[in-house]
Amino acid sequence: MPHPLASHEGQGAAVTDARVISLLGKDYLTQVEAAYYCGLSVRQFRDIAPSEGIVPAAFGGKLLYRRTDLIRAI
Repeated sequence: MPHPLASHEGQGAAVTDARVISLLGKDYLTQVEAAYYCGLSVRQFRDIAPSEGIVPAAFGGKLLYRRTDLIRAI
């Protein structure tokens, strides 16, 4: 049986751990969103990001990543 939120896939959103991740219109992504955008687990993203020059900015208690940095790296 498909996940009840799976219908959002293909519309700029994905389901992870019963949450919907929407990347539409965002220039800055959280660590979970950035990992999803790059097709990696959060742990893989955390390990790889620094070597690719992807450096987060801390804002409001969150680490935010620029989408342009992610595009350049992938």
